[in-house]
Order: sequence, then structure tokens, then C-alpha cells
Amino acid sequence: MTREPDDREIDREEDEEFKPLTPEAAQQLAGRMPKLAPWRLLGWQLASGLVLAAAAWMLSGPSAVWSVLYGVVAVMLPAVLFIRGMLRLQGAQGKDAGMALIVFMVCEFGKIALTVVLLVLAPRILGVHMSWLGLLLSVVVTLKMYWVALWVQFRSYNRTIRTTGKS
Repeated sequence: MTREPDDREIDREEDEEFKPLTPEAAQQLAGRMPKLAPWRLLGWQLASGLVLAAAAWMLSGPSAVWSVLYGVVAVMLPAVLFIRGMLRLQGAQGKDAGMALIVFMVCEFGKIALTVVLLVLAPRILGVHMSWLGLLLSVVVTLKMYWVALWVQFRSYNRTIRTTGKS
């Protein structure tokens, strides 16, 4: 009868197998990784919004299109401002991690707050012809593009690992 190894034994085996990377190896690995493209995410969001707007035009007419486009803008505009804030941190490159975290948190809070404000203002801006279904559907689909971009990035990363033959 064989016994299953407990968690401590598994952890000990993994610790023995672990070898930290040298700075050169870490730099080489980072160079092989696909770069994150925040503007590509915005392209996915815009494309999904345009597809939804075309579908809204065919199904409901022009009044629904404005609601769909407003929903896309309510997600994309704060995302653009967030990306700009994060790109400003690239020059720091680890000089002050605490400050980078604070800037990230402020930008993320600003992104969420601006999205909420834009959604609260939607009835005033769009008026009586507003389509709640179109607005909410476009917000949800546009937000889901983050997951699509993450999935595409993950697939690209896996392809990079497979082609180099190393993990």
C-alpha cells in the first residue's frame, strides 16, 4: 500500500527543484515575453462597440446606437486616462515601488469613479431616447474585452514558451 505524500513533503521537493534566476537569465526571459499592449485592448473595446452599434442599428434603429456608443465611451474614456497615468510610471522603473502603487490605486479609483459618473449622467445626456438595454449591454461587453485581451496575451505567452522550448 502506497501512501500519498503530504503537503510538507511536496513543498520540500519543490524547494529542492527551485533554482533562482541570475539577473542575466531574468533579463533574457523578460526579453522573450510578449509585451503588454494597452492600446490593443482599447482597439478590442472599440471593435466590440462598433459591432454592437451595428447590431443595435439593425435591430432597434438609430436611438439605440447612441446608447450603445455612449456605453462604450463610458468604459473607454476612463481606460484611456488610466493607461496614460500608468505609462507615466514606465520611466521610474522600480525606483519607488510605494509611489507606483499609490499612483496605480489613484488611477484605478479615478477610472472607476469616472465610469460611474458617466453612467449616472447617461439619462441626462441621452435624453428620452435612451436604451437602457443597449447602454448596459455595451458596458458589459466592453468591460469583458479585458478578459479577451488577457486570454490573447496568455495564448501569446504560451506560444513564446513553446517556440523557445524553455519555461
